[in-house]
Amino acid sequence: MSPPAYTTLAKPLLASWIQIFEKLSINEQEALIDFVLREGAIAMLSRLEIASDPNASTI
Repeated sequence: MSPPAYTTLAKPLLASWIQIFEKLSINEQEALIDFVLREGAIAMLSRLEIASDPNASTI
């Protein structure tokens, strides 16, 4: 089973995150919330920023 494709139109970042979050299943939403609470929002956002930067080194 391949993962679902989550796509959004060009929108402000928060609106995109809300749209993506709403497309997640309840289990996926809970897993994401658990991760954010465990790792912290700043750490998660910095990982996403690094992951989107092709010149960044991996963690």
